[in-house]
Amino acid sequence: MISSCSDPESRQRAEALFPKPRFDLQCFANGSHSGPLGKLRSAWQPFSYMFSKDLRCAIERECERGFDVLHLEHLWSGWLGWNHAQRALLNVHYLFSSDFAETAPAGSYDRLRRLGTYAAEARVLKHYPHVAGLTERLAKDIRQLAPGSRPRVLPLGIDATLYPFSEADPPGPRTIGIIGNFSWTPTYRAAVRLHSALWPQIKAAVPDARLLIVGRDARRRLGDLPSSPDLEIVENVPDIIPYFRRLHVLLNAPAHGSGTKVKVQESMALGVPVVTNTDGGEGIPGIDGEHWGFADDDHGLIERAIELLNDAALRRQRRLAARALLEREFGTAPTIGKVLEAYASIR
Repeated sequence: MISSCSDPESRQRAEALFPKPRFDLQCFANGSHSGPLGKLRSAWQPFSYMFSKDLRCAIERECERGFDVLHLEHLWSGWLGWNHAQRALLNVHYLFSSDFAETAPAGSYDRLRRLGTYAAEARVLKHYPHVAGLTERLAKDIRQLAPGSRPRVLPLGIDATLYPFSEADPPGPRTIGIIGNFSWTPTYRAAVRLHSALWPQIKAAVPDARLLIVGRDARRRLGDLPSSPDLEIVENVPDIIPYFRRLHVLLNAPAHGSGTKVKVQESMALGVPVVTNTDGGEGIPGIDGEHWGFADDDHGLIERAIELLNDAALRRQRRLAARALLEREFGTAPTIGKVLEAYASIR
């Protein structure tokens, strides 16, 4: 396994999960996109700066030794396997052209950058004959960008044994919140929606409720939100699990955002009841009123959040149902089986 990794702590955690000599995990620091050559490469191959020269050399060394299938995780890793496309499986987590479809460019430069990124997405997808997306919706979007492709759906597997499940409510005041990477536009927009459109009515109905927003660049991106004693914003924490443990309800309802939302899956794994919408629950076959609260309009989201905050027995029922769904649909056995089927289709 070869990976780029810019954070030393993340690298240490990855090496602990995949210890030597049982696994051969090679982590490399991100490359650079500074200087004329770096900027030129980034313009032609967006996000290729993540892959350093050492990482590229390691990939080629492994390929020269011989391989059956080159598994490329994330669309932009397609730059690495370009010369081995016929024997590679390219996995797509999300698409910029889908995530920014309903967001206006911030100016001329942003418009040009988006056009270049969209063109690069299509170029990569058309180059690889074996492509997989996390959801049916992603597969449909891939077919639109690369009409000749026949993408398969490979759901995002999650090892539930790594997530200690709890049936009990957390201590402290009833807390609703969102956890994620707020530099990613769909999560940022979901947080703004929660704070501005949903939270005021939730707070009015549950006066002792608290709002918790946690994740990468949370303060940098959301620092201009009006402050209040009931709002807490925490960013760039070393361990996210303690913050999940403070939530009675996770509410993640992005206006638009492709792919499976990992933090929704993790909430289900840990026992945090979820309220979400079509985009937040993409790829997860949950049922409203059984596995989560599900609605696309503000009124429906608010109603379901209030219902959960006010009913401890309902929260427990949702925890149990969501965890069972997660293990059944996204556990290691069913997801690994589908990956092996995809490998077998590559000749």
